[in-house]
This record gives sequence, structure tokens and C-alpha cells, in this order.
Amino acid sequence: MSFYYSRNAMTWITRAGDVGKNSQGRPVFYGDPELSKIISHAGCGHIRETKKGVAFNCQKPCEMKKILVPTDFSPYSQNALNYAIGLARDMGASLHLLHTYLVHASADMLISIERYIREDAERMMEDNRQWIHKQWPGHPPVTYDIIKGNAIPVIAGMADQYDLVIMGTQGASRFKDIFLGSTTNGVCKATETPVLAIPENARYRPLRKIVLAVDDYEVTGRNVLEPLIDLAELNDADIKIFHTDLGNTDLGVDPIIGMYLAGQDYSFHYAPATVKVNESIHTFVEAEKADMLCLIGRKRAWINEVFHRSVTRREVFQTEIPLLVLTDIAVITDY
Repeated sequence: MSFYYSRNAMTWITRAGDVGKNSQGRPVFYGDPELSKIISHAGCGHIRETKKGVAFNCQKPCEMKKILVPTDFSPYSQNALNYAIGLARDMGASLHLLHTYLVHASADMLISIERYIREDAERMMEDNRQWIHKQWPGHPPVTYDIIKGNAIPVIAGMADQYDLVIMGTQGASRFKDIFLGSTTNGVCKATETPVLAIPENARYRPLRKIVLAVDDYEVTGRNVLEPLIDLAELNDADIKIFHTDLGNTDLGVDPIIGMYLAGQDYSFHYAPATVKVNESIHTFVEAEKADMLCLIGRKRAWINEVFHRSVTRREVFQTEIPLLVLTDIAVITDY
């Protein structure tokens, strides 16, 4: 029997034919009872098949079970909802839809207009529920809220109660509104909850390749990458770690990323900074035919400068695939 062990991720890999489960659901290694005792003692209960064999993690997985889906009932929000339903169904997660509204009217008109706006939102929410019921047999649990208030603080305030936020992006084939101050960008800045931005033309499909584009700063904990790991495990996807080398001052990729991703199918890829960083990422995403792009936001200046000071605020990605924004809350102080 062949296997390997990674101390950092507490992950074991073994051939599929060597693994079973006991009556308590613990992994059992045929022909190696001592190893079975070790793994059972460590509390390894999360088993999955990989291209290498069977992997099971001794750390409790961080599974995304509660997904928040803000909507303004626009076509791109509806497309994000469609994506969220497919993902929630496959992850065994529940969905909570959220609509926010503001009333701009004189005092004597305020009550009647607000009542109309809210009743209209209630009707559209119910239409959504009926559509989900018809189009998605066996759909995940769906609830909703309609809240008066500014969209960004309301969404961000509620996001802390959820494992993932899924939002649509208008004109998202250029991801322009993410980088130029949209609601999606505002929510990313205001919450530490991962945000999955769905372009208006993206359709839910299995993820085969995920590009994780990283800068040269450290990733301060495995928890930062857990949403990415969950999505990769769900689809048995390859993770392509991509870094653009910015020259003499560039520190390269933090090697601990590989330890955090132990048990996943991942590889490192580099490119010289002969073009702008976002163009380099776009070229790699296109060449790999990736299904998702993942970025790690930093507390210093968030996503518009996430790849170093050379990335300007007005540069945008030209991609039509979903964008997963993770958050590393470590403060960067090298201004």
C-alpha cells in the first residue's frame, strides 16, 4: 500500500482499493491496522476521491452551507441566482435571497411610495420562488428578506452570518463594475465573507480548472483558502497557482500555499512582468481555459491593488468566468 502524509494540512492520500470505512464512518486501511488506528485517533472523517487516489483530511472541513444572494431583480442578478441554485444544490447548501431598497420622495408621498415599492419587491420575490420550484426540481431550501436601506451596508452586515455571497455583475464580461466602485466592490470591501461574482453570461457548470492568482505576500492561514478548497473538492478541480514576477523586488509565491493545498491537485505557474499584471493573468486564464478565477484581497488597498502597487485602480479583467474574492485580513504596512 502506498500513501503520503502532509503534517500541515493533516491529509493522507492512499490508493482507492486500500480504503474502507468502519461502523462509525472512520477510514479503515485494509492490511494496515496500525495506520487505521492513527488516522481514526486523529479524527479523519472527510474522505474524497482524487486523481491520485483517496484523500481524507484530519481537519474538519469548512463547508459552505449558507449562501447569501443579493438581488435587484435585474437580468444579471437573476443569472447569479441561477448559478447560486446550481452551486447550492451540489454543495447541499441553503440560499437566502436579499433585496434592498431606498425611497426618494417628499414626506407626504413617502408612505404610499414605500408601500408600493415593497409590495412590488414581494411580488418579484414570490415570482422567483415559483420559478425556482419549476426550473429546479429538488432545489435547495430558499428563504428571503426585503430590507429598506443602502445596499452595501445592509448586504455586508448580513454577509457575516453566511459562508459565501454570490452576486451578479452588470456588464461583467469586463468585470468593470467590480473594480470601479459597484455594489459588488463595495460589499467586497465591507465584509470578510468570500464573494463570488458571476458575469451576466456565465452559466453554472462543473469546475475543472481554477486559477488562483497571487501576489508575493504571505497567506496568513489555511482558513483564507478554505472556500477555494471547498469548491475544488466539490468538483475535483485542478488549482493553477499563478504569479507574475515583478522583478528584483518580487518575493515570489509564499511556499506555504502549497502546504495549505495539500491533498488538492495544484501546480505553480509564473510569468515575467513584460505586460501589465492583469493582462498577464487574463492571458493565463485564457490559455488554461479556466472555469473560475480566484483573487485574495488585502486589507491595504483591496482588490484594485491586490497584485502590488503597479496595478492601477482603473485596470480591469477581460474575462467571462466567475470571480471568487477571498479576504486575508492581515495588514500590509510596506507603503
